[in-house]
Amino acid sequence: MPASVRQLRSKSGRLELLSLDPHHWGGEGPRFHRYRILGSTTLTGDAASRLVSALEGSASEPMFGPANCFLSRHGLRIMGDRSRIDLVICFECNNAEVYMESDGQERARDSYLPGRSAQAALNKMLTDAGVPLPTR
Repeated sequence: MPASVRQLRSKSGRLELLSLDPHHWGGEGPRFHRYRILGSTTLTGDAASRLVSALEGSASEPMFGPANCFLSRHGLRIMGDRSRIDLVICFECNNAEVYMESDGQERARDSYLPGRSAQAALNKMLTDAGVPLPTR
């Protein structure tokens, strides 16, 4: 996971985990980057720490590198005082886009390779909060 994400997480008390529709890019409804939001939950304290730990731990899993499907089913928004970082995650191709914004301006883009083990943890957090998961 990029250092910028870890640093902002350490200063933030709030994470928003989103369930995304990977196939529905047009039409009505709220969006997270180019994906329709199916639902979300806000995580604080231990739950937020578990989420970050799952993503960090999975990044060290061996893999063959990212594929090119990028059908994102998960999003993560990390809010700081004047900064925001969004992660758009596809566990199918083991790829995540990272968007960093500060003072209302996009400052940088990054990426990292999350391992698939984090998908189960994120899905459980979403379903425990009553948020629907996307269909395959």
